[in-house]
Amino acid sequence: MRVGTSHCEQQEAQAPRRSCRNPAEPPRGSHQEKPQEGTILAVGPGEILEDGTRKKMDVKEGDRVLYSKYAGTEFKVDGDDLLIIASKDILAIVEG
Repeated sequence: MRVGTSHCEQQEAQAPRRSCRNPAEPPRGSHQEKPQEGTILAVGPGEILEDGTRKKMDVKEGDRVLYSKYAGTEFKVDGDDLLIIASKDILAIVEG
């Protein structure tokens, strides 16, 4: 599957969510939307910059990422729920 220039295709994670506390995290019970987690299935070639060079994507196939709750466009392929999102909507790459 091919995706657009600075976009990634990913599948939403089905595993239970993990959380960690840090000073920047809002207090428990706040109504702020939490980020979503998924696995990158395909990656575009990267954005073309003003000087004509291509910006390398920060993610690769197989990376687990956190992304904004309302990011991207949802669609189905062979019964799987998938999401295409712009690289700017990826908040973090989950390690470990």
